[in-house]
Amino acid sequence: MKRKLFVFILVALVSSFGSVVTAQVEGFPCEDEPTDQNIAYGDVVTCAVSPTGDSDLFRFTGVTGEIVKIVMSRTSGHYPCIELFDPDDNSMGLACLVGNSNQITATLPQEGIYTIVASEVGDDYTLNYNLALERLAPTPSANALPIEFAQTIGDLKISPVGDQDLFYFSGNAADEVLITMSRTSGHFPCIELFDPDGNSMGSACLVGNSNQITATLPQEGIYIIVASEIGDDYPLDYTITLQCQSSSCADPIDRLVADFGLGRGLWEYDWEYDTYSWDKLTSWDPENIVGCREMLVGDFGAGRGIWRHLGSWTKLSSWDPEEMIAWNGKLAVDFGTSGLWTYDCVAGGWSKISSWDSFHMAAWRHRLVADFGPGKGIWLYEGTSWAKLTSWDSEDMVGVTLIP
Repeated sequence: MKRKLFVFILVALVSSFGSVVTAQVEGFPCEDEPTDQNIAYGDVVTCAVSPTGDSDLFRFTGVTGEIVKIVMSRTSGHYPCIELFDPDDNSMGLACLVGNSNQITATLPQEGIYTIVASEVGDDYTLNYNLALERLAPTPSANALPIEFAQTIGDLKISPVGDQDLFYFSGNAADEVLITMSRTSGHFPCIELFDPDGNSMGSACLVGNSNQITATLPQEGIYIIVASEIGDDYPLDYTITLQCQSSSCADPIDRLVADFGLGRGLWEYDWEYDTYSWDKLTSWDPENIVGCREMLVGDFGAGRGIWRHLGSWTKLSSWDPEEMIAWNGKLAVDFGTSGLWTYDCVAGGWSKISSWDSFHMAAWRHRLVADFGPGKGIWLYEGTSWAKLTSWDSEDMVGVTLIP
């Protein structure tokens, strides 16, 4: 499957200073005074701080761990000011710097209704503005377009002022990517890249016709590009290009592998030049097979151990595992009383991560989750340390990714 990405484009039109602004096509106007309304991720609202001292309230439903970005940009009048409050009415941040726009990026601490308060920086002038709300992680705002490596998307617009366009793609650890945003008309482009955990990996917002980000991806997962105008205070027409600069981000190899049991062995259903055929990989009967990066890995049981297939078979371990899964470019292997180990499918090499014997394992949000049974419970492995999730013992466990 090729990597996916989502983009949204929201368009609104502001009216003259001193009146409540109106929306066009995909944007929408705020409610009449006193403004207190619900909005959702991906919305752009056009509104006004009027009369002097006015404050507008915008509420949205958030979930624990979501990372959100809020941008308030003036279209006329004085300077914008925004503040975010959690469901218990505690302030999570204030952005009231003198300028054409202000923004807040925050990680939500709990599930509930959050409130954005929009006002003028000194409560002593009026202001026309746009307010944009976006979700950066764990999945982006739902209004989106796909992009793939070696693809350029054109006819894009940062409009209205303050609009943020989110791009979404799937990458692997060690992928080297180049992202280019080029203006076709309007003001100057600005791009920022976020990793699957919502951490910024860098931005490029220099004055000029184009900006680029070159990055080596640290982990497998969904990456987000945020495209905007350099000061969030002008419209912009642009194109964006995503390129792969390493062999690691070549298109994944789709393989169908079937275990036909004793006497028949392990076979692969192969495709080449519109011709399909079965190719025998081994006469051995595996107890478990998984894909890890570009390799096929088979557990062939007691006396044979674990082997990988990359054109030919190479033995990884003589030990017989009780369970084996692929996780974030690694194997997670439970060797029973010998503990829980990982094998790096890129760099090679085994590492022991726990002396405990797991009952179940699952990959979740590019992390490893293990159920260590009664008295120990379920634990989350971040890559360097363990964190306990619950004392309860599960009968089964699976990690799933749902994209709304």
